[in-house]
Amino acid sequence: MIDIKNTYYTEQHWDGVASVRVFDSTACSRALINTLRGRSGELAGRRVLDVGTGGGTLVIDLVRHGAEAVGIDVSSVGIEAASRNADAVLGVGEERARLRFLKMDAHSLEFASASFDVVTFLKAIWVLPDAPACLAECHRVLAPGGRMVIQLWGDMEESELLVVGSESVRKFVPSLEMPDGARSVFRYTPEYVEQLLADAGFSGFECTTYQARFEFSHADAFWELFRSVAGTAYYAYASQPAEVKKAISAAWEERSRLFRNDSGNVVLPLEWSIATAVKA
Repeated sequence: MIDIKNTYYTEQHWDGVASVRVFDSTACSRALINTLRGRSGELAGRRVLDVGTGGGTLVIDLVRHGAEAVGIDVSSVGIEAASRNADAVLGVGEERARLRFLKMDAHSLEFASASFDVVTFLKAIWVLPDAPACLAECHRVLAPGGRMVIQLWGDMEESELLVVGSESVRKFVPSLEMPDGARSVFRYTPEYVEQLLADAGFSGFECTTYQARFEFSHADAFWELFRSVAGTAYYAYASQPAEVKKAISAAWEERSRLFRNDSGNVVLPLEWSIATAVKA
């Protein structure tokens, strides 16, 4: 049985998450990437650091829009997968040459000061053991005028896609529990992150909120999309034997009855925000 509570901040856990991850090409992941890119400013020729790069989906997109980028992650399995994804998407030409992936602790960045123009976080800020320390490091490696771009989830009531999926898994996988003292993803509010960024030396905080609804005809379609937005919860689901997965899907069907439309499909809302701040 996986022990998320006691391994969440370890390479072991994130290697597990990476082992069930695919290159994110769902409608949801594309929406997240498009909005984050839109808040990142001009990318051509800009040096980008992507923290918690996962499968590299975001940073590959940013390179295709002209950036020179580095994606870092604590997971060796994840870095290897991201490199394969980049090879498959970018080939061996000039774009691929502008992208590197490195295994690295985000709390102790192995880069000189003022090395980057943009630092991005996609589905990553809440997985850090010490977000203030990481943001201080990000401030150090950004050049003056550099931009921090962080994706956050919105209100629980507007993010039933995340809630319904996680609660369905947790019903059969009680170990889907955060470490003691960890801050819930929904408690990384714009107000909280604004204060974190101010404490790290950033200014000019702005935050834009987005909403979307996603429609599912059956549970398998839901899990395919859920994998692209909730890595740990999906890992908990994917690690179960077939009979438990079937029970989880039945729980999802029951839990999502309230969200069925006239066609019988499940329509679940998702809200997210893109927060930005600048190094003076």
